[in-house]
Amino acid sequence: SLERVKATAKEKTLVYVPCHKSHIDYLILSYVLFENNLNTPLVAAGKNLAFWPIGPIFRKCGAFFIRRTFKGAKFYSEVFSMYVKVLVQLGHNIEFFIEGGRSRTGKLVLPKLGLLAILIQAIEEGFCDDLAFVPVSISYDRIIEEEAYLKEISGGTKEAENVGQLVRARRFLKKRYGRVYVHFAEPISFKKYIESQNYKLGEMPSKQRHAMYRDFAYRIISSINRVSLVTPFALVSAAFLTKPSRGILRSQFWKIVQIYYDYFNIMGVRMSNTLTNLERAVVDTLAHLEKSKLIEKLKVDDELEDDPVYTIEDNKRLHLEYYKNNIIHFLLPASYVATSILTRKSFTVSSQDIYDDFMFFRDLFK
Repeated sequence: SLERVKATAKEKTLVYVPCHKSHIDYLILSYVLFENNLNTPLVAAGKNLAFWPIGPIFRKCGAFFIRRTFKGAKFYSEVFSMYVKVLVQLGHNIEFFIEGGRSRTGKLVLPKLGLLAILIQAIEEGFCDDLAFVPVSISYDRIIEEEAYLKEISGGTKEAENVGQLVRARRFLKKRYGRVYVHFAEPISFKKYIESQNYKLGEMPSKQRHAMYRDFAYRIISSINRVSLVTPFALVSAAFLTKPSRGILRSQFWKIVQIYYDYFNIMGVRMSNTLTNLERAVVDTLAHLEKSKLIEKLKVDDELEDDPVYTIEDNKRLHLEYYKNNIIHFLLPASYVATSILTRKSFTVSSQDIYDDFMFFRDLFK
């Protein structure tokens, strides 16, 4: 997928739009681009990362810092907008996180439109002819911020980034977290997008313009979801969480894993290379989860030794929820269809009924 990016980089200024799961995201993306002889982008970073000594280092590596909100700061907003427009005018590639902040749930967060609108205005105002937006999926076997996220979604307050956190982070670097997977979606030319929609930027009323920003943002988010992949951790987590009970027989667990695996194959979903050998990948993941005390294998009688029970404590389920949520978008179409069939009194149901239910669910959850 990187070859498409290289081809586009010869013709257009690029705007990388990765999903945001971890602080490692911007480090890993710049590393991948640098190792593959592509210009590293200037990165829009949250002002919370401007603290000493990280702030000056990040700035020298291409970061420019941005406030979380521009509300009531008209002068700041004007200066920042002009700064970004001049960057693309000079041909600098840009990177920004359209979700605004890191996802705490494992799902993509609804897009924020502020910086996207500024980049589109740069094209409209003639600072550049076109921009190619490159959606990027960055997936992890496990993320280093796992405990912090669980604390926050359980009601804890987010601790502001500081030097103390940086010192304490050393202990995380001694652990192994598995693999990182980076995939680039097809770059989206904004010029081609507005031509395909028959939009005329200079003539759009504000309401239609905002709808256009939102539509383009959702196309980017959708592209990130499409090129994301199924990791062994996500597959195993989804299988464990299929059952509401705390315990599951190994044989039952393996049946569910196989059903998901077959479904992903049939649907053409991208899976990590490690899942080429399904059994080994799942066994290794189970061993890792046991070692991390996220699951436990019960000691059983000799007669049941071939089919032990795995258990998950209630307070550990949220760990697995995060990784299951990384792939939940692949499972939604099947869940809509299954729900439609199960609402019928008998299993005789027309395809039109299923289609109507599917569209209802889609619009409801949207």
